[in-house]
Amino acid sequence: MEREKIIEKIKKLREHSVENGCNEAEAIQFALKAQKLIADNDVEEWELADEVKRVTETEGCKASRPWAQSLLAVVAENFRCRAYMQKATMRSRSWKPVFVGYKADSEAAALVFEHLLKTGDRLGREYEEFAYTDSNAYTNFTMGFVLGVKSELEKQNFELMIVCPKEVDDYMEGLNLKTSKSRGPRTTNNDSISRGMQRGRDAVRSRRMEAPRGNLLPA
Repeated sequence: MEREKIIEKIKKLREHSVENGCNEAEAIQFALKAQKLIADNDVEEWELADEVKRVTETEGCKASRPWAQSLLAVVAENFRCRAYMQKATMRSRSWKPVFVGYKADSEAAALVFEHLLKTGDRLGREYEEFAYTDSNAYTNFTMGFVLGVKSELEKQNFELMIVCPKEVDDYMEGLNLKTSKSRGPRTTNNDSISRGMQRGRDAVRSRRMEAPRGNLLPA
């Protein structure tokens, strides 16, 4: 009976989506809570739906910023997914992330990725306006932002022992995707990276994923 109550609670949390009237920040928090319950109680996908569990591909929002690919990998891992980037169009400079995983996992990952990408980009551009001493302020800040998100989510990964299902790994391997190696920025600024890391951690912890500008600006 206790397990039935847990599964019912997870289902209700999943119903709180943008399509059902929640704003993005609220939907993300409900998705994270559901994900925690799934991991805590080792709930299988088949227990949450009438259909047999099936690996699916869920597309995320378009992304043109180079740091989006690093964020993509971090978010995917936390939601028991794998992910890859594909060109939005043949001539476009934007890329479209694709999350591979069980339907609920991949959809939650896409939602969280989009919000963190928007948050990091907004904060990075705000920081760039005032960081006169760092000529590469946006790049350094967003590099730190991803590191902050990663460190916070890895704590959850470790505590909940989140592991990507074998079916997802097998599906991903079957796609035969080419791997690409991207170079990181050559110049860094430790202060900008540190500020970005703090904002990344805050973005994961915060209910609204909103950050005041007070502590963002350089002294």
